[in-house]
Amino acid sequence: MSNEVQTFLSTWDEESKNTLELLKALPAGQYDFRPDAGGRSIGELAWHLAEMDAYTGFGLERGVFEMGVRPPGIERPKDDRGACDRV
Repeated sequence: MSNEVQTFLSTWDEESKNTLELLKALPAGQYDFRPDAGGRSIGELAWHLAEMDAYTGFGLERGVFEMGVRPPGIERPKDDRGACDRV
């Protein structure tokens, strides 16, 4: 494996761990907190990260990426119960 690929994978793993630690540290009742009134809430940002993985895996599995085609089961939860378990 090339040095660049190994560096990317190491950085990805470290950032993934840090992101998960941050998300697990958030109080469950505060996922709708918006640091910027015009931006996404903390919960929406977290769910968006998970959606990106779902779309990528779905496209790879199907062998095609199509606009408007959503992977099944990626609707954002309407409440905070178990949200960190899904991230």
